[in-house]
Amino acid sequence: MEMEVKEDVNNKLLKRREIRLEVSYDGKTPPRSEVKEEACKKLGLLPDATAVISIDQLFGDKRSEVTLHSYSKKEDMERLSRKKAAGGEAKAKE
Repeated sequence: MEMEVKEDVNNKLLKRREIRLEVSYDGKTPPRSEVKEEACKKLGLLPDATAVISIDQLFGDKRSEVTLHSYSKKEDMERLSRKKAAGGEAKAKE
C-alpha cells in the first residue's frame, strides 16, 4: 500500500491535524484499521489519538482518498471527535 499526503492542516481551535491522503493498493480497498496503522507509521502519529474519518474509493481505480484526524492527546480526541480511534464507529449519545 502506498500513501501520498495531499493536504495536512493544523486546526488549532480543535487541537488536531486534519490529513487527507491518497492511498494506492492492489486488490480490494484496505480496511480502516490497516490504513490507520500504515498512516500512523508513515506520519509519526499516535494510534490511540487518530481516527479515520472516511475512505472514499475513486471510481474505476485502485486508489482511495482517506481523511484522518489526529489529536495530540487521546483525551482531546475522546472529547472533540465524533469517531472512535479503534473502529471508527460513531459515538453513542448518552
